[in-house]
Amino acid sequence: VSSSEKAAFGEDVGKVAWLGMRTRPDIAFAVNRLQRRTANPRKQDLDALSQLLRYLKGAPHYGIQLGKMNSTTSDMNLIGYVDSSFNDCEDGKSTEAYVFYYARAPISWSSRKQDIVATGSTIAEYIALDGAVREAFYLKKILIQLYLLDDTKPIPIPICTDSDNAVAILKKDSYNKGTK
Repeated sequence: VSSSEKAAFGEDVGKVAWLGMRTRPDIAFAVNRLQRRTANPRKQDLDALSQLLRYLKGAPHYGIQLGKMNSTTSDMNLIGYVDSSFNDCEDGKSTEAYVFYYARAPISWSSRKQDIVATGSTIAEYIALDGAVREAFYLKKILIQLYLLDDTKPIPIPICTDSDNAVAILKKDSYNKGTK
């Protein structure tokens, strides 16, 4: 890859990163993967960026859609979804992602490489849950300050995951060496 292609790659990744952070949660994972290669892109990375740009051009109507809300309690809830991809990075680390919805619209999302090497998929999911729970507390505080949530009663925030093992660890009163 030539130096001019590297520079163009970095610029284009920066542009799609802005979209991924602000208005397009559907591309957050792909952008995260491309950002890891900006210093030294390969031909495959250029091809992946080209494919992402074609996707964006072909789907300009995708993004966050805000619509009418019914004032029902179910519409005004905060709910999160979290997942991880075990050992999918070159250095043995995993990728984690979450998205939170309020009033059926995504308000916060992230896709990033985990800071530590997980020893198994359950641990990677558990680490991802930790990040999602931290974000849930942060969002809850903001929604309370904006008077969108009532802080006079306990407000459970559902966080959905596909890892039964990580949930089982959370429900235990004790821990073992593997989950310390």
